[in-house]
Amino acid sequence: MNYYDKNAAEYIDKTINCDMQSQYDLLSEFANDGSLLDVGFGSARDMLYFKSKGFDVYGIDPTKAFCDQAKRLEFKVEQSTIEEYRTNKKFDVIWACASLLHCKNINKAFLKCYDLLNSKGVLYVSLKLGKGEEIIDGRFFHYVTQEELNAIIKACGFMTLKETVTKDSLSNRDVSWINAVLRKS
Repeated sequence: MNYYDKNAAEYIDKTINCDMQSQYDLLSEFANDGSLLDVGFGSARDMLYFKSKGFDVYGIDPTKAFCDQAKRLEFKVEQSTIEEYRTNKKFDVIWACASLLHCKNINKAFLKCYDLLNSKGVLYVSLKLGKGEEIIDGRFFHYVTQEELNAIIKACGFMTLKETVTKDSLSNRDVSWINAVLRKS
């Protein structure tokens, strides 16, 4: 994640005020409290929101600068990828907003989320709509079609509660995202 180490301050400035209300509303239809793990929390924008709503918020991110920022905000965070994360804790909700797309083995990342959830726990995930993989500025991206995402969901044992396609929250990009709320079944 060298890109994020080099560009942490710029990334935080660019993303901290993105309007995520439609994504928050999507999750709130199915989960309103409990323990929440933010996977790849970046600017800590979403952790701040969920804390304000009463969630017991935890976070993991592989970027040291992001972890340092979140610790200054008094969040419980660990510097880790989802693949490397080890804990005995189970979560009621996992929020994986624009993070699992950086995983080279996306199925393994979904399975790890499944294992980290309590029985009937909820996973929110957003992934870039598209096909294939690429590396941009040293960052790995795995794009998915709706069909591929549905196959991953089924293979990992999740049940889809709701799925939407939205445009990017950053105004200068023509990017579509698949947003899915899934339940551990």
